[in-house]
Amino acid sequence: QLFSDYTNPRYVTELIKSGQGKKVYLLPQATAHNLAVRIYKAKGLFNDDEDALYSAVKALKYKSQVSQTAGKFLELYKKDMASYLQSFLNDKELNRIFDYWQNLPTGKI
Repeated sequence: QLFSDYTNPRYVTELIKSGQGKKVYLLPQATAHNLAVRIYKAKGLFNDDEDALYSAVKALKYKSQVSQTAGKFLELYKKDMASYLQSFLNDKELNRIFDYWQNLPTGKI
């Protein structure tokens, strides 16, 4: 599996539960919704919109936000966001996203 736990919607829930008074960086719900939509719409019938996809990916600054967006994606489309990305991106494109997300801070301070 290429992507890690933080692409699971439960990651952010567990991070919040284990907070012990610490803050978890989250997106406004409307932003998470819009990013999930942008990621979904990046897949085209003949051509994918990589610019829109990478723009949405880079808008996520913490693993907690990746998880939050994955939860919104699941809610909207009834699909796992990581599996969806794997369904239309090649290995080089997937690795670009993975490398970016892998290096993000958790989002818990």
